[in-house]
Amino acid sequence: MTWHVSVLAVRPVGSHFIRVEVGGPGLASFLSLGTPDESVTLYFPRAGESSPPLMTCIDGVWGYHGLPNAPIGRNYTIRSVSPDSLVIDFARHGTGVASNWAENASPGDGLVLWRQRGWYKPPANTDWILLITDLTGLPAVARIVEQHDSPVPIMVRAVEDDPAYLDHPRVLSDDFEPPPGRGYVWFAGETSEARKVRSHWRDVHGFQRDQITAVGYWRAEAENWERRYAAVSTEIERFYQACVDNGDSITVAGEKVEEELARRGL
Repeated sequence: MTWHVSVLAVRPVGSHFIRVEVGGPGLASFLSLGTPDESVTLYFPRAGESSPPLMTCIDGVWGYHGLPNAPIGRNYTIRSVSPDSLVIDFARHGTGVASNWAENASPGDGLVLWRQRGWYKPPANTDWILLITDLTGLPAVARIVEQHDSPVPIMVRAVEDDPAYLDHPRVLSDDFEPPPGRGYVWFAGETSEARKVRSHWRDVHGFQRDQITAVGYWRAEAENWERRYAAVSTEIERFYQACVDNGDSITVAGEKVEEELARRGL
């Protein structure tokens, strides 16, 4: 399923973010997953366009089939949802197709949205929650904190911070000592760091798979990685689908894909 939306409003939030509200008739069929780290893939206009072309669906698969110079897509957290609009906060990186687009976005500009996903899922017997993130994950952390409605305490370790954006007690020590009880750790940041965090909490603290969610929100040297990934993308997509078909959740399937990519040097 895809949604073609238009920019309704743009404004800065804090020191490092641009808030873009989108909506329009194309959003009428959108149903939020409700997961607080819910993300969606955004496709941006190409050079000379104010809006990207619509996707097509062939054999049940949405995409820009056979389209040369296809629009570029990036995954972003849905910061908030209302019946008529979505809010997405863009970190100001200074470079990159998404950041540059947000810096210059105006009401009426178009985007195509595709593929909602979410990973945050503390087990029912969780005693404490630790959120670890860099700047890119702050929108998801903010939504997690806002939607948290249980007495289980949440701690935040913001590697990069924007106090004007997120006002919440933080765990600032790198030598964090886990409290008693069964914990749940959620991480968002650079992909290689996500792998390290996942391994650390499993190997050092004995966490089970359901106690750690580590999501790669971006990759260092992304263009080089994407060129190398293109050579094996079909195999990896089939591997992911086989995991899902065998009953794995999208979180577990995603972790197995990351393990397979690491095995291949990606």
